[in-house]
Amino acid sequence: MSEHRTQMVASGDVQIHIRRFGAPGATPVLILHGLSYFSYDWIGVAATLAADREAVAMDMRGFGDSSWSARRDYSLAAFAADTRAVLDHLGWRRAVLVGHSMGGRNAAFFAAEHPHRVAGLILVDYSPENAPAGSKRVTERVAGTPEAFATVDEAMGYFGADRADARQRARYEAYLRPVAGGYAVKRDTHFRDQFRRVLETGERPKLGADMWAVLGRIQAPILVLRGGQSDMFAPETAIRVAAANPRLRLAEVDGGHDLPGDNPEGLVREARTHLAAVDSAQAAAAPVFRLTPTRGIDHLAVVTDDMPATMDFYTRVLRMQLVHVRRVPFERDRGQPPYDNLRHYFFNMGNDSLFAVFEYPKGLARQNRDLPGGMQHVAFHVPLEEFDGMLEHVRSCGVDVIGPVPLGGRFWSAYFYDPNGIRLEIATSKLESPLGVVESVVQTEEEARAELATLFDDPDTVERWLAQMPLRKEPATAA
Repeated sequence: MSEHRTQMVASGDVQIHIRRFGAPGATPVLILHGLSYFSYDWIGVAATLAADREAVAMDMRGFGDSSWSARRDYSLAAFAADTRAVLDHLGWRRAVLVGHSMGGRNAAFFAAEHPHRVAGLILVDYSPENAPAGSKRVTERVAGTPEAFATVDEAMGYFGADRADARQRARYEAYLRPVAGGYAVKRDTHFRDQFRRVLETGERPKLGADMWAVLGRIQAPILVLRGGQSDMFAPETAIRVAAANPRLRLAEVDGGHDLPGDNPEGLVREARTHLAAVDSAQAAAAPVFRLTPTRGIDHLAVVTDDMPATMDFYTRVLRMQLVHVRRVPFERDRGQPPYDNLRHYFFNMGNDSLFAVFEYPKGLARQNRDLPGGMQHVAFHVPLEEFDGMLEHVRSCGVDVIGPVPLGGRFWSAYFYDPNGIRLEIATSKLESPLGVVESVVQTEEEARAELATLFDDPDTVERWLAQMPLRKEPATAA
């Protein structure tokens, strides 16, 4: 088995199991399996694709080694939330999603709903309309799955696997979990019960979305791979799929519905061609940042004449942790404040940065923050999903909060004061954007030039500053 790491990722009411391959490099890949499969089935393909990038295969909620939803929430929105949770856990702003069958449906929905997170999409033997023969086969097989198989051999026989094939036996040993009476498939019985209702009533569950319309809304470049002998993806449907989105390329690969198992080499070959195009588009659209020896904030220092009150404020209201305390003797010619043995207390303010508070003697005049040389304010970044909760917490501590207010572009901020009268800001982005703090404020040349022209009359000076800025390029157009 290819070497990889496994992890669990919290998402709503479930824990998502993932398999991680490779190291950071080109655009990363996230793989979503099909209904009768799990992340194990993608180990070989994921390891091969990870030769020059990271690749992760996830078990969707209710499948494999991920947990089952206590609420039986297996909606498109729930699967999309899990995908986003995994991307966030991995720290991936954008990725190429690879989705097989049901995983293709979920990947397509996520790509349409979260276009800024998806650099490219590969749909493996998935179309919005299943062929009747394959649909009947899957419905009957899933609906007929027993509560338990007495042995692994019995399970292999039920699913039509070759009992003499060591590779297939290893796969089924991983696909099954021990239960009373033998072994059960690693899949929530919710799906089996759904298909039993289909056989009883003839009605399929409603998805809550028109997947043809979803496919048409996707903004990322799309590769659709159809298995040449697939009974789930009819040739006549392929014609409609090819016309559904101008960003879509359709290719046929020798094999059945299970392309990762039937023809992994053909799948990888087509996938690599698509990944190369996505990588080129990402490089062309990315702003260029110059290297700098600095790496953000090491520590940011403010002053107080009441250390206990300040310690209480930053640990209780802003939930920072006190991590270091010391007294610092005064030394001349170091630009230090002219006071001996000042307390220097340090707090962890997140993102590997320190917030320092220096205690000055009481009775000193206070600096006017609105004059040159006075500190104006300190802005702490808070992720969007925690922004409202953070402000609610600050208010619950009896602190008056101004805002939140929109400041233009991505910025939304709220303001309040610490016990020393230091103006604090909680900032976030309310845009649907995965960009980092610096990248999110990058402008186009036109935007930057218009502003610089209000500061400098000399056009050469404007050009000199423009040459130093990481200007945003328009996204590359998909072929």
